[in-house]
Amino acid sequence: MAETLIMVRVRLHPEDVDAATTYTRAVKEALADVEGFQGAGLWQSVQDPLSRMILFSYASPEAAAKGLVAISARRSLVERQGEAAAPADVLGLIVVHTEGAFVHGLSQAAALSISIRIAEPGYGAELVDSYIQTFAELAAIPGFAGMLVAVNQNLSEEVVGLAAWDDERSFRASLPRQKVYQVRLYEPSFDV
Repeated sequence: MAETLIMVRVRLHPEDVDAATTYTRAVKEALADVEGFQGAGLWQSVQDPLSRMILFSYASPEAAAKGLVAISARRSLVERQGEAAAPADVLGLIVVHTEGAFVHGLSQAAALSISIRIAEPGYGAELVDSYIQTFAELAAIPGFAGMLVAVNQNLSEEVVGLAAWDDERSFRASLPRQKVYQVRLYEPSFDV
């Protein structure tokens, strides 16, 4: 069985932060009884404090499907938000490699960077290898705490890399002088 993450990214309207917090609590309660649910982590974007990312960890794709059924029994976040709400971006991910500060695809690190890239058709495995090699090089930077590489369960060429950091400064030290691709930084959100 392949460990599975459901990644939900959403940008909240300022008036909807409380509704999103209530929704996240309700979802965590609904998932508590789902067999194969391993935990959840809520993160807030450093660049955009209204952007949130929730990672739901499951033992398998089948457990993730059961989790989505349990979540759908609750009203969706968009239904709880106001008219300015944007729909969430939801990705189902199969974890292919992890090292360090990740347990069940989740991390307790002070900072989490994320990069999502899409390979040319048929080159997803090469992109996975590239992520693993890049993270192995980043491990030499003080403050690097771990890595996770996952692929979209519906598009194997879409690869997600998560890096755990002890602090934002360590993350900043990892960035190349020239921006090659987009990397976002998140910090734990303690509002749930």
